[in-house]
Amino acid sequence: MVIEMSVRGGGRIAAAIVACAVVGRIAWKQVPAYRAYRRFHDITWWKTASPDERRQTAHSALGAWRADPHDAFLALLDDGDESSIPFLRAALARRPAGDAVACTWWHGQAALKRILERTGR
Repeated sequence: MVIEMSVRGGGRIAAAIVACAVVGRIAWKQVPAYRAYRRFHDITWWKTASPDERRQTAHSALGAWRADPHDAFLALLDDGDESSIPFLRAALARRPAGDAVACTWWHGQAALKRILERTGR
C-alpha cells in the first residue's frame, strides 16, 4: 500500500510539473504579445515610433490570442511589408464567427491586399 501511494503521488507531481510547464510556455509567448498590444494604446509611443517599430510591434501583437487585432491591422495597413504577410494570414484565419466588429477584419484584409499588391504576389 505504501508503494502504491508513492507511485500515485509521484504521478500527481509529474502531472503538476507538466501542467506548470505548459502554462509557462503559453505565458512565455502570450505576455510579450499582450505587451505589444497594450503599446498601441500609448499615444506618445504611437507618435514617436518609427515605421519599423510599429511593424514589429504589430507582428508581436497579432500573436496575442485574446487581444483585438484592430490597431495592429491599422499599423500594418500603413507600415506592413512582405514580412507581415504570415502574421496577417494567421490573424485573419482566427476571425471569430459572427463577429460584430467587421471593420477590424476589413482592415486586416485591406492590409494584406495592399502588401500583396506592393510586393507583386
